[in-house]
Amino acid sequence: MVEVRSSENAFLHLVSSKESQGTSCRLTDSGLGPEEMEELCRILEQCNQLAELDFSRNRLGNEGLRHLLERLPKMCISYLMK
Repeated sequence: MVEVRSSENAFLHLVSSKESQGTSCRLTDSGLGPEEMEELCRILEQCNQLAELDFSRNRLGNEGLRHLLERLPKMCISYLMK
């Protein structure tokens, strides 16, 4: 699981393991905007075992949401998205 709650820069390294049911990525209140969401979506669509995504309390706006919705069909999310 990855959980970030900061408006500072963060480095994410997503690795799946045999024990986990999938990768949870929680980037709540992290200051994500449209540009960051576009790049993050490119990275997340390469992760084949996403269980949960949480981008709540960010400043995605319409453009960031559009980036997410465009790439969402390419993501394998098995559980929950906020």
